[in-house]
Amino acid sequence: MTGPWKSSPRAHLAAELATVALSADEENRLHTIVAAVLEELGADAVQVSMMADEQVSAASCGKIVTRTEHTMRVPLENTACTNVLRTQLPQVIPDARSDARVSSLPVVERGFLGAYIGAPLVVQGMIVGVLCAIQSRPRAWTSSDLELLQRHADEVEKELLRLVVLIGS
Repeated sequence: MTGPWKSSPRAHLAAELATVALSADEENRLHTIVAAVLEELGADAVQVSMMADEQVSAASCGKIVTRTEHTMRVPLENTACTNVLRTQLPQVIPDARSDARVSSLPVVERGFLGAYIGAPLVVQGMIVGVLCAIQSRPRAWTSSDLELLQRHADEVEKELLRLVVLIGS
């Protein structure tokens, strides 16, 4: 995938934040936040995805996320989160198999992604990542689900701003 979102100041900041978040694992709140979202939404998995030149999972949990996927890196063209980056808006996908935005993605074709909801994470005026929840089967996400996700995305942004300070130190 090519586009203005790759190899840009935004992608550079996202990559730095991913590195700091993964190395400061015990010091950041990202895992606590994703665990709360998982419980409150009753989703199969929740993830903080940093959108650098590739998607880097900075924090994730859920029954369809393995430990090796915790720091998973995925090409941008193979992730549903790219739609949030492209549109700069939250995305709600109730049935991934029937949605042209994601139906051809490997995770959809393999049956891991049946429904998706994602909210942008904005730091220093740039979308650096996405807080997302997924289901392995279709799900009719509600406006309350999106509001809850956005509220937690605000918490993630605050934690990412704290990590920006660590980058500058």
